[in-house]
Amino acid sequence: MLRTPMISIIFWFISATSAYANTPTTYIVGGTTVNSAPSWMAALWITTGSNVGFCSGTLIDSQWIMTAAHCVDVTDSQGHAPTITAVIGQADLTVITSQAVVDSIIVYSGYDRSTLYGDIALLHLTTPQYNQTITLPYSNGSAYLVTGIQMRVYGWGETEAGVTVENASATNYLQTATLTYRGFDSDFPDHIFAGDYGKDTCFGDSGSPLLYGGIQYGLTSFGFNSTCATGIPGGYTDVSYYSRWIDNALGWAQSSDSSSSGGGGDLELVMLGLVLLLLRLRFRFQI
Repeated sequence: MLRTPMISIIFWFISATSAYANTPTTYIVGGTTVNSAPSWMAALWITTGSNVGFCSGTLIDSQWIMTAAHCVDVTDSQGHAPTITAVIGQADLTVITSQAVVDSIIVYSGYDRSTLYGDIALLHLTTPQYNQTITLPYSNGSAYLVTGIQMRVYGWGETEAGVTVENASATNYLQTATLTYRGFDSDFPDHIFAGDYGKDTCFGDSGSPLLYGGIQYGLTSFGFNSTCATGIPGGYTDVSYYSRWIDNALGWAQSSDSSSSGGGGDLELVMLGLVLLLLRLRFRFQI
């Protein structure tokens, strides 16, 4: 069960209704409403033909958002990639103050739709964002997590337990909840698992973050049941498993941009660029 319905039942940019105008109640499935969104939290609208899907993501660099591969590995009837727009750092989506546009998508090359191995993707934004970015773990940093700890999730997805994907909807107000970390499963080497009975991420939450100590260890990927919050832990892409891939993908993209822009290859500029990149990586990844 994917955690996002790629269909048009998900709310639109102008979907503010009288119901949403009222004070929001408890959501995410066992969660609470967030009055102020984290600066790095991103809402994503994925348009393929006449269908509009919704996912979440996190800002990991000034021009890069991380999300689930199954959110963006879609095409229209002509085989065209989706059009993706993002709203970053805004909890209430009834009034959109600013938008960012995605101009390229990098899906993990080993992504498998059937097993959801490699369920991770990076989205490049046309313009830099000046929001504070999320902190990512070092390689295999999830090995330091202890079973039973309380982790935090965010999302705008389905808020009712027992709802199936056909009847799923979403909220315009960002929700958060704590979930119990359940560890690993040998059948899913690149996922970690978390969840409780009555508390869960659900349809529309795909790509949203699972955090501990302010560090994003998980990326909402899938559930094992046709409904949510059944007590069966959900699967989250292990971000630390892909930390080197993230580094390499961003480094390759930045190198490609530099080489395509021309320039004289000045040694001092090259060295300065390397120093800045190392500093950025130093603060991006923490245990």
